[in-house]
Amino acid sequence: MSSQHVSENHSEQEVGASEGEVKSNSALVNYVWINSRKVIPKPDKEECSLNFGNFKRAIRNANKYPEADFRIWVDKSLLDEYSLFCLDSFVQENGQHGNVCVHDLQEIPDYSGDPYFVPLEKGEKGYLMGEFNRHGPRNVYSRADYARILVLDHCLKEPSPHSSLIYSDIDCPDIRLKEALPILKKYGVVIFDMGSATVSHGYIGIDRDNEAVTSNFEKLKLDTRKAAHRDDLGFEMFDKFLKRIKLPNAEFHNIIGLPNLLPAVLTKLKNIKYKPSGNFEDWRLRTVSTSLAVPALEHVTTSSIKPKHSNQL
Repeated sequence: MSSQHVSENHSEQEVGASEGEVKSNSALVNYVWINSRKVIPKPDKEECSLNFGNFKRAIRNANKYPEADFRIWVDKSLLDEYSLFCLDSFVQENGQHGNVCVHDLQEIPDYSGDPYFVPLEKGEKGYLMGEFNRHGPRNVYSRADYARILVLDHCLKEPSPHSSLIYSDIDCPDIRLKEALPILKKYGVVIFDMGSATVSHGYIGIDRDNEAVTSNFEKLKLDTRKAAHRDDLGFEMFDKFLKRIKLPNAEFHNIIGLPNLLPAVLTKLKNIKYKPSGNFEDWRLRTVSTSLAVPALEHVTTSSIKPKHSNQL
């Protein structure tokens, strides 16, 4: 992104904040991870189903941008307890600023109430491995495309001090907030510029104070739902949304887009194994007691593992 897209009057303080301070224009960054099918744990064996190569980049971004808050959304109904323990522990051990938490997609009524997110049955394929054409019955790609819009819609509607809401694919090496937020504030939206006419929805930033964005978001949600139920991907619906909010000119990709944000499609990250330092049974007891003590829709980080503040990320 050339410097002409960043306001000359935009000071460092506007996108930053002292550690622990929440500013009205701070960003809330959301990641979504959905399994292709429900994890069935092996009897009497503690085995994590997650690849922490995916989550390593999310935590690295959270450590780089302490002024922002980060949410990792997973469908807990698709994960076994031990995998959730590993994810919670990974966040606690590697996060340096306490600005990351894990949320359950089942918290979102439009998600939990939609049959499209019901886990695939044994034998249902759901996606075509290694092919760019990723359509298939209730495929994980269409579900992820729809879920990211539901997450942003949920964040738009909840009381929050965050004026800037961002969804990013979890494999984004650097979310580049200091470039993204000035664009978002000026135009109401910021995206990943793929360098072509095709619109990417792998990185979506929206300004909750922009009337054109908020008034058109409900239609984007409904259109994306229809596309998902046809087992289509969501980028065409997102392209139509961008055109409805009437950005300055036909070359809006160059104005609201950040190039080189995401890796190439179907790039696989290195599989990273992770072994928690805490005790699984202790975590289970804390999780049960916490869930009984707080409202169901409130997320509370249950792990009391002390951060390692490791430099490995």
